[in-house]
Amino acid sequence: MNPLNILFPPKCIMCGALLPVKGGAAVPCETCLRQLPLLKEPLINAAPGIICLAPLKYTERVRSGIHGLKFHRRVISARYFARLMAECLKRYRLGGFDAVTWVPVSFARRRGRGYDQSELLAREIARLTGTKARGLILKVRNTRPNSRLKTEEERRLNVSGAFRLAPFAKSHGKLLLIDDVVTTGSTIAECAGLLTAGGAGEIVVLAVASAFRNEG
Repeated sequence: MNPLNILFPPKCIMCGALLPVKGGAAVPCETCLRQLPLLKEPLINAAPGIICLAPLKYTERVRSGIHGLKFHRRVISARYFARLMAECLKRYRLGGFDAVTWVPVSFARRRGRGYDQSELLAREIARLTGTKARGLILKVRNTRPNSRLKTEEERRLNVSGAFRLAPFAKSHGKLLLIDDVVTTGSTIAECAGLLTAGGAGEIVVLAVASAFRNEG
């Protein structure tokens, strides 16, 4: 038995319940696994002209898991989420990416957390797919959660100018853009627009979960 499992027993990445010791793997408990809200149709219509996929529907249970990754340092859960995301790519036979990049948090939020959850997901996806992970985008100001804004115009203005391409970033080729949750589509549209302006060709967006109202 791993002695660390005694001091830090493994917990469900969704609800936080204690798990039987199985090598300290980061997985959902049996209850959460049975209720895992897999999208029957992972391809979602979140942004015009952009292929966008997510394996999970953004339910309260999934929200708890993602918040654990974002705010409670359950960074090991990125491995499990990334495996689900990689399965989406295989399902739709999407590959041949020149780079994997991500929708970043601001510098202040990254400094406060010690990491960027979307970067963790992107680097794990890059490992699983044999692709290079590259930070092509910077977030230059904090924004309000788009899910709390009522109109499309408010959401667009909220993220407009909040991101820019990283210095000397080259976004040529086919890119995989990673985010944790797709809510309104405004953020991924803003970031995809920057990448396209920087020379990117095809862009595929891949998230852990979809809260988009027209998800499959």
